[in-house]
Amino acid sequence: MEAIKELPEHLKSEIRLLLVGEGGGALAETVGIQALDLGYISSDHLKAIAYSASDLFICPARMDNMPLALIESIASSTQWFPSVLVA
Repeated sequence: MEAIKELPEHLKSEIRLLLVGEGGGALAETVGIQALDLGYISSDHLKAIAYSASDLFICPARMDNMPLALIESIASSTQWFPSVLVA
């Protein structure tokens, strides 16, 4: 999320965050980008709609053994990106 804060203002104005899960509202306020916080979604159908509406899935886990959200994103053909890169 630190990288998103550093984006030029003209790019920030074109980005919309679609947040799913608990705590998304606080995250949206810290990055200064328009966001839609959907909260926790239990319906598989609604999750599929959210993934298909997204251009990119950012996996927020610093350490996880193939999180379910990432698998769901891949199954929905959403591009994905890890939040932590190891050199």
